[in-house]
Amino acid sequence: KDPNDYHRLIVNPETAPVVQDIFRWYVYEGMNKNAIARKLIDLGIPSPTAYKQQLGLNYHNPHAQTGKVYWSDRTIVNMLKNPTYLGHMVQGRHQVKSYKVHTIVPIPEEDWFWVENTHEAIIDQETFDNVQRIRANVWRYSTHNQHPTK
Repeated sequence: KDPNDYHRLIVNPETAPVVQDIFRWYVYEGMNKNAIARKLIDLGIPSPTAYKQQLGLNYHNPHAQTGKVYWSDRTIVNMLKNPTYLGHMVQGRHQVKSYKVHTIVPIPEEDWFWVENTHEAIIDQETFDNVQRIRANVWRYSTHNQHPTK
């Protein structure tokens, strides 16, 4: 967030190249999400949670195991599908089920609130679209059943 305007995002020059590498590795080098996570760990690049903690921010990732701040395939997937890197703000992607039950549920994409071009883009539209196309066509083979599934 911009320190002078909390309603505006600015590109972090330290982390933007990492985001660009992740997209490039996925689209142009054919690396899968696990290979990307391993490469980032091998390069010693801190995960988003670790980076925020290194900056002294009071940040807790509920999905991270206690004391572990490694890159995971889940982090990579969340980054690859995040339209914020295109320069757009998207809100309403999740909702708390009720004030009593704090379960977070995803909202269908057609119900999200989009505001385009609110900040500088890190990833171009073509690369982002290529990532989404690749993600939509990923086939997995079960070890129990030899039939492919999407």
